[in-house]
Amino acid sequence: MTLKSFCVENKILLLILILSFLIRFVGGFIMLDEIPQSYEWYPTAKNIVEGKGTLLEFTPNVDNGNDKLYMQYYSVRPPIYLLFYIILIKFFNSSLFVYLLLQSLFSVLLIIISYKLFLLIFSKKISVIGAAIVGFYPHFITRVWNASEDIAYLIFILLSFYFLILFLKNKKNKNIYIAGLFLGCAFLTRSTILFFIILLLPFLFLIIKNNRLLIISKFLGVVLLTISPIIVHNFFIYNKVLLSDHGGNLFWVGNNKYVYDQYPEVTVDLIQKQLFNDLSKEDVRKMRSMNHMEQENFMFNKAITFIRENPLLYTKSIIKKAVSSFSFYYHPIDLKESPNRKFVKELIHKLFYMPLFILGMLGIILYSKNKRSESMIFILFYISLICMAIIYWSQSRHTIVYHITFIYGVLLLFSYNKRIRNFLKLE
Repeated sequence: MTLKSFCVENKILLLILILSFLIRFVGGFIMLDEIPQSYEWYPTAKNIVEGKGTLLEFTPNVDNGNDKLYMQYYSVRPPIYLLFYIILIKFFNSSLFVYLLLQSLFSVLLIIISYKLFLLIFSKKISVIGAAIVGFYPHFITRVWNASEDIAYLIFILLSFYFLILFLKNKKNKNIYIAGLFLGCAFLTRSTILFFIILLLPFLFLIIKNNRLLIISKFLGVVLLTISPIIVHNFFIYNKVLLSDHGGNLFWVGNNKYVYDQYPEVTVDLIQKQLFNDLSKEDVRKMRSMNHMEQENFMFNKAITFIRENPLLYTKSIIKKAVSSFSFYYHPIDLKESPNRKFVKELIHKLFYMPLFILGMLGIILYSKNKRSESMIFILFYISLICMAIIYWSQSRHTIVYHITFIYGVLLLFSYNKRIRNFLKLE
């Protein structure tokens, strides 16, 4: 590589960072009227600031809407993105300007990390292309304007990938322990990374040749030490070792008689509402006398009963959920959105995600053998999404962070397909 081409690529990368920041920051002011307050992040953070801890209340209509079931619990949502909201509320008066500024800066950091990660695997030109895809991919851009922890989650995931791949290259144990630290941080941002950590263990067992049990044990020790604050916090609330306080409810909502006919077109919130409306007066009476964890166990057992009594329907449901994790169309349908907004959302999904998916899958299928270990990390990451979808569910917005696997696949295609390399002048 000549000094001239080196400088050109650095200038292109700088331009990508500046433009991606402006698109997110300026676009946010055009798209939003107030700081996003959905997904429980804002109300939970507000309760903490007001001294109520993580106390939340949930009062679903039951018995066909003729009664209410009062449910109160201390949420144990992962704390890192919650801390972000607490800072916004306490120190910046829920400022939309600060929210967009920080989210846009986080996105710039994500692009830089992506570029550094791709450099471990590909040439500089290919890595710049990867950074551009991460910078201008519409689904990543819209995460900034949403009450979503996706950007922070991706930062920690890609940092863990970076150190895992660095470990593959130089075999220095410290890198796999640093990867464990960032995986722990990812868990403290969104707990669904747990599926990936579980899948990663047999992979590490196969690629580590010497002292594998000791190294993997230390790796797990770092992960557990990193997430230990939330485990201790949960123990003080419920007197149990818990990673989540909503396992039973989530399992119930993802495994019931409505899933096969309605999912993924209908939101899981509406399915949950139907499930609560189906509760008998006896069920409601029982749940009213239970604490939160007993209610969670009650809902978990409801799901288990459905699975035992409907094995064929359950099998069809999990197949449908597994297929839906690839999001061939944008789902679910939001009944509150205007037809024009739905059309634009689906159009963007078709124009940008579908080509990324097709090219990414081609790259992975045809060329992942050229980068076996590196590819396996990305592939396992997507498999962890499929596992989550089968056990719980996964609608389109949940799958967005996993699109990084297809971006990686596109870069594989650009790197090893001679016709594409010649066409793009990547030689």
